[in-house]
Parts: sequence; structure tokens; C-alpha cells
Amino acid sequence: LIITVGLILCKKVIRKESTKDIVLKFVSILVVIIHYSSLYVDFFSNNGDATIESNMILPVYPCNIIMWMLLIVSFMKNKESKLYKSLSEFIFIGGTICGLIGVLFNINFLNNPNLLDYNILKGLVSHSVMIFGTIYLFVFKYAKLEVARTTKSIIFGLVIFVICGLTINILFAI
Repeated sequence: LIITVGLILCKKVIRKESTKDIVLKFVSILVVIIHYSSLYVDFFSNNGDATIESNMILPVYPCNIIMWMLLIVSFMKNKESKLYKSLSEFIFIGGTICGLIGVLFNINFLNNPNLLDYNILKGLVSHSVMIFGTIYLFVFKYAKLEVARTTKSIIFGLVIFVICGLTINILFAI
């Protein structure tokens, strides 16, 4: 509901292209900040000790990959390039699906349904902000869906997922 209201308000209020771009950049940076915020919370609540999980260093999960892709796309200059169009389409579709799974089937929350636990709250909020960003791409026409091109974009995005997965598996094996 909050995401929908936020997107409707943005659609009604934002008119200038430069403002649209600033909001997209802000949201993509905010997702990264929220993702890493648990390091600071752990550091200050544990006398200078913070646990660094694998998904803080490497894009281990699909949502980590989408988070970085959203950040990259938000700062790309040439919005007419094939790379930009493919990434934005994949981020809209793949990122929205991944984000919804991350919110609705969040294993951390399901194992510990306590919103007072910062890591649980952070996970839900960061996925929600990411969903806002992925849908924002479509609402403001950064991503335009055309069946043939979008199918190629999804395949391209999934190839990126596979490359990231293989690279991370190799790094873990080493």
C-alpha cells in the first residue's frame, strides 16, 4: 500500500525529467544504504564488532544482484542504449518478482517474526524500497515492455544471474 501510494504521489507531482532521475538515483542509493545499515547497527551495539555476512561482500542472492543493477541503471547516462533498455526491463520484471518474494516469503522473518529485530526489519524495508525502485522504472517509462525485446532482456538478465552465481561459487571453492 505504501509503495503504491508513493508511486501515485510521484506520478502526480514529478514532471521534470531531471527530478525523475534524481528520485531514481536517491531510491537506488537508499536501497544500498539500508542493505548495509545492519553493519553500523551491529558495530555500535556490539562494542565495535560487526558480523559481515556473505551477501554484504558478494551478490549472493538475486535481490543483491538486482540492488546493484538498479544502482548502475540509475546512473547510466545513455537511456537509449540497448544495454540500458535491457537492464531496466529486466530490473522491472525480475526485480519486482525477487523483491516480492523477499518481502512475502522472507525466511528470516518467517523464522523470527519480530519487527523489533533490526535485521528482520531492515530486510523487509530494503526489499520494499527496492520494489518501489523497480516499479518506478516502469511507471516513469525507463522500462518499456515490448514482448520480443523484453523476452531478450529477461534472458540477458538471467545470464547475468548465472554469471554471478558461477563466479561466486568459484570464489567460495577457492
